[in-house]
Amino acid sequence: MSNLSRLAQQGPGGFVLRFALCMLVLPVAYSHVESLLTYSYLWPLSLIAARLLDLCGVPTVLFLYLDDGFCALQMERNLFHVEHDCTGEFWLCIFLVTIMIYPAPWIAKLRGFLLGISSFFAYGVLRVTGLGLIGHLAPSWVGFFHIYLMVVLNLGFLLFLWTFYVNRWAFSVTPKS
Repeated sequence: MSNLSRLAQQGPGGFVLRFALCMLVLPVAYSHVESLLTYSYLWPLSLIAARLLDLCGVPTVLFLYLDDGFCALQMERNLFHVEHDCTGEFWLCIFLVTIMIYPAPWIAKLRGFLLGISSFFAYGVLRVTGLGLIGHLAPSWVGFFHIYLMVVLNLGFLLFLWTFYVNRWAFSVTPKS
């Protein structure tokens, strides 16, 4: 067995190596499932965000451009194109990859998958709804919140969930020496 193979099987270095390799493959794999995610993730998330905006007093009409890979939320003052990047799908994929490669029992991995999918979906709904409210109340702040603050929040949310998973559910497996 080569030194690289042994490293990939053990300890933190192996996890980092597996993670780096997966991050090289993830964009290609993601591009193949993006259309599936349009119908199973992007559209329901946009629909719920539109309904929440309505409940918050911001009349919103949802337009579906699913074949083009986005939905549009038409509000009184704004038109938002909700694209895959807006939903946190890629961040979710990173989370799911880390769950797959982390040395933990399968039941912990399953719990991590369920935690990640449901949490990122809820977070995505709140993110789009929050941006819609900001667009309604302070339209000049949408750019700052969308481009800067939400990117930092996405990373923070990913790290929070990962830390929760590792500390609470991913019962460490002792690497083989």
